Amino acid sequence: NLLVEAHGELQEWDAAESVALRCLALLESSLGRDHIEVAAAMGSLATVYQHTGNLDSALTVARRAREIFERNKPDHPELADYMLHQAAILRNLGQLDQAATLERQARAIK
Repeated sequence: NLLVEAHGELQEWDAAESVALRCLALLESSLGRDHIEVAAAMGSLATVYQHTGNLDSALTVARRAREIFERNKPDHPELADYMLHQAAILRNLGQLDQAATLERQARAIK
């Protein structure tokens, strides 16, 4: 994830996406599709998609990341971060009611 972030800082979104996808594939194959580290990698990939304007993919990946984290750590305060990330993408897509619902749920956790 640090390499993804470094490419993002440099606005190298193609490289960031490539690294994020490779990282995700490695984590899924070694840890399983529902591991908490997979959720973190998906969060990074969602951020890349968000910055490149690929909002539909960003939403799909962010939603899956939140679902994985929620299954693994339903009462953990960091779950709110995953919810807020998904809510930001929903807002960018104009899905304001869904975004507001997730934001309320996130505030209840923190």
